[in-house]
Amino acid sequence: MFHRFVLLVGLSCLLLMPAIGGLAQEDAEPLPPNYTRFMRAIEDAIATDTLDDLWAQIVAGGQMPLIYDTRVIFMHEAEAESVGWVSGFGGLAPFGSPTFYIPVQGERLGDSNIWMAEALLPFDARFNYILLVDGEQIRVDPLAPKQQLEGAGYETTFWMPGYVYPETIIPRDDIEKGTFSEPETIASTFLNRDVNIRVYTPVGYEAMTDLPVLYVTDGNDYWHDEMGAMVTVLDNLYADGRLQPAIVTFIDARDVRTGTNLRGSELGANDDYARFLTEELIPYVDENYQTRPDREARTVLGTSTGGVLVLYLGLNYTEFFGNLAVQSPFLLFSPLPAEYMNLEEPLPLNIFMNQGTYDLTMPDTRLMRDYFANNGYPILYMETNNMHGWSNWPALLDELLIYFYGVEGAESSIPPVTNIEE
Repeated sequence: MFHRFVLLVGLSCLLLMPAIGGLAQEDAEPLPPNYTRFMRAIEDAIATDTLDDLWAQIVAGGQMPLIYDTRVIFMHEAEAESVGWVSGFGGLAPFGSPTFYIPVQGERLGDSNIWMAEALLPFDARFNYILLVDGEQIRVDPLAPKQQLEGAGYETTFWMPGYVYPETIIPRDDIEKGTFSEPETIASTFLNRDVNIRVYTPVGYEAMTDLPVLYVTDGNDYWHDEMGAMVTVLDNLYADGRLQPAIVTFIDARDVRTGTNLRGSELGANDDYARFLTEELIPYVDENYQTRPDREARTVLGTSTGGVLVLYLGLNYTEFFGNLAVQSPFLLFSPLPAEYMNLEEPLPLNIFMNQGTYDLTMPDTRLMRDYFANNGYPILYMETNNMHGWSNWPALLDELLIYFYGVEGAESSIPPVTNIEE
């Protein structure tokens, strides 16, 4: 049986909004060129009471955090009793804490209102962070030039020098693009609401038959240009001849009437959602699109609690889905790992799974990885030095799509560090 475990260098899924702050001034004096000299400049400024001048120079530089090789320096000015930075590199906070991660606490510089903290991070990593000033969250650092849209809004994002930007998430104007349908509404008895879907079909679809189908939970996030950017990824991979034709059905998690996102109540190990997929959505798609209507031709994709739903479907609705695409499944307190491990025989499933190494759910995902690999499931498992969110997931979509639908010889644009085959 073939397994592939890959640790990737420098994945970037950067989807930028214009910066609120952090724009460099053209005549700004350059900062010290290395960490040692910068820290000496801080010490000298405190000793000579010139910290305000150095801070003005830092602000004019338009970059926060400051990165020297693998050392990262966070700074913020505030009249406060405490300033912290909340991110994956702070470690997992105890259950019940106001944030998932332990804030990295800053230290006040001298008698000023300038606070500083440091972190030593992997050369190829990518992180989001939130400022915590006297316990109040500031999601966007006013000095940082880059932001990432997440489910709760924009957050500050940064990446290390070894990050590699995946070309597949960059829109291209010089290619022929597939068709992305307007919303189609399905009245669901099991979810007790109307559900919108949008369907992507590749160029030339009209002359095609018997196509496999990828069902995408959290479809409204996956198609969003500043989150999943999946339509762009599909267009680029097809234009480059790297994918075989497939239909992609995006399932909108929002209430059709109010726009409220219902993923929190509907995803996870939810049998009502599973029955919506298998008894309502699949028949609709098979009737209205040129599909190959069997389990081997169906894949279901989900992230976080959507990834939990995908694993639940694989365990309980194997007759409908032969392929599982799982991104950072939120398996904390979930019985699913134990239920898989208690199976008498492996299930006929083909699996793609990826995980960020700074994700609070990593231990459970690795547990599932080991179960699948040790029990003969075909699996491609990938890890990146990243967190739990849209700062991570889009950059793995080319690998995911190529794994299930790639033409012979198709490769990702991201170079692997480690490639283990058993």
